Amino acid sequence: MPIVRQVARIFFFIILALMTLFPPSYWATSPEAAEKPENLVAQAKKEGTLVLYCSVPLELMKPITEAYEQRYPFIKSTILRQSRNKIHAKVRTEQLAGQFLVDVIQSGGDHLYNFVKEGAFDRYYSAEAESLEAKQKEPGFWSAFYHSNRVTAYNKRLVNDPPRDLMDLLDPKWKGLIAMRGDEEDQFVVLEEQVIGKEQGFGYLKKLAAQKPRLYLDNALLVQLLAAGEFPIVFHASQHLVESAKGKGAPVDWVAMEWKGKKFTITQTSALALARNAPHPAAARLFVDFVLSKEGQELVSQLHQVPAKTRNVKLAYPNLIEGIEKYYVPIDIGKKIVELKKRYEHLFQ
Repeated sequence: MPIVRQVARIFFFIILALMTLFPPSYWATSPEAAEKPENLVAQAKKEGTLVLYCSVPLELMKPITEAYEQRYPFIKSTILRQSRNKIHAKVRTEQLAGQFLVDVIQSGGDHLYNFVKEGAFDRYYSAEAESLEAKQKEPGFWSAFYHSNRVTAYNKRLVNDPPRDLMDLLDPKWKGLIAMRGDEEDQFVVLEEQVIGKEQGFGYLKKLAAQKPRLYLDNALLVQLLAAGEFPIVFHASQHLVESAKGKGAPVDWVAMEWKGKKFTITQTSALALARNAPHPAAARLFVDFVLSKEGQELVSQLHQVPAKTRNVKLAYPNLIEGIEKYYVPIDIGKKIVELKKRYEHLFQ
């Protein structure tokens, strides 16, 4: 009997610890758990604050939070913008230390997989997320609000006829003149396995590496240097950054790459999630709802992005998606990201 009591006590303390670490909202398992909007508004008025961690540029997130504040003038937003890696590390460090400072986390790619695995999100079923495709959400955890498409960008003053097919990039005339990110294993594996095919894909990447591309670690910097004429071509440029620069008068443009006669883009999901033990949970839920609403998605489109919702949403730039096949970066790619880094690091260094 003493052993039985001892085991029972251990289980009791385990359950108590789990209940302390994970609030009731975490254990909710159905959309019915979503709060009523009127109740959220009343609670958010008492909170008065929203804290957001994001990795997207402030020129994108700032107008969104400003529109949110216009809708809910009793809430003031604070934004911390850092890289995805730094945001992930910061949230993990804070939560392990029992510090819960953030309400909404914006992230993407393999980091979403890691956040969920680590229990960094509270569950929230936004009614606005119901119309998203299965690839655009993990119900109760995160919901996509826009997609970052990759294209080939070029400086119009330096290039009259840009490469349009993947094979064009292997032309000797582009050797040493192509710039790109060298650390995007998720993009490389999609190109290799989904777009080209495993048998030919890795061989293509080896030939591309032989072109001696100039490697950088920042998407925004790539477009800035392209506009300045530092190099003529950027492979896998962020479409929205090129569109934004073009809108400001920079001599840049883009083309969707082709493979076997079909235009394509590799797209990465950018999502929002409610942080675990968020200090202002009602304000956080209202923010997620707002960004995923028709109004929020149309604002995202006006900011040169491809919104997660394209049906019944007025697109400011329909040319960003028309006639282009999308290949999504799998969220669970985080399971093998270390393996992929080893696979590609000797190619692009």
